[in-house]
Amino acid sequence: MTSTGRIKTKNGLTLTRALAYNSMYLAMNTNTNMNMIMDMKMKMKMKMKMKMKMKMKKMKMKLELELELSNVARRAKDPEPDRII
Repeated sequence: MTSTGRIKTKNGLTLTRALAYNSMYLAMNTNTNMNMIMDMKMKMKMKMKMKMKMKMKKMKMKLELELELSNVARRAKDPEPDRII
């Protein structure tokens, strides 16, 4: 015990200071963990956004292809619909 009534630890720190350091370390650690978690969340969000973009692109291409095919089919049935004989 020190003169102020605090208990000294092995490395010479008083217990309250050691606790403060410990809590600071814990806070830092949880902070980095939170940052890592937030980074992971952001990465997942970006991945999902990219996936959605790709899905939309594929859907758009599919629709364009369908439209083109229907136009081709219509032309095959009625070669020149806009020409009046």
